[in-house]
Amino acid sequence: MAERSGARYGNGRNAKGEPPSMSGRTTATSATVYVIEPGVCMGCAACVDVCPTRAVVPRDGLFAIERSLCDGCGLCARYCPLRAITPVQR
Repeated sequence: MAERSGARYGNGRNAKGEPPSMSGRTTATSATVYVIEPGVCMGCAACVDVCPTRAVVPRDGLFAIERSLCDGCGLCARYCPLRAITPVQR
C-alpha cells in the first residue's frame, strides 16, 4: 500500500505530522457536513491525513466521510487534489 505521510501527499502537515492549523478552517454551521463523490475519489488519502475528527474512513477500497463524526470544518475538501469532496446539509 502507498505511504500516507504528509510529505508524500503534500497535505500541509508539519514535521510532527500534525494537521494544518485550525485557523484555516471554513466557517461551517453544524448543519453542514462533507461527502466524497465515489466516482471522483481515487483513494489518495489526503483527506484522511488532515481530518481532525477522523471522520474519513475506508469504504469499498476508497474513502467515505462518516457524517456522525464530521464537524463541517472543510479541511478534507480543501486538501483534496481532485475536488471530490463537497459540502451538504445534514
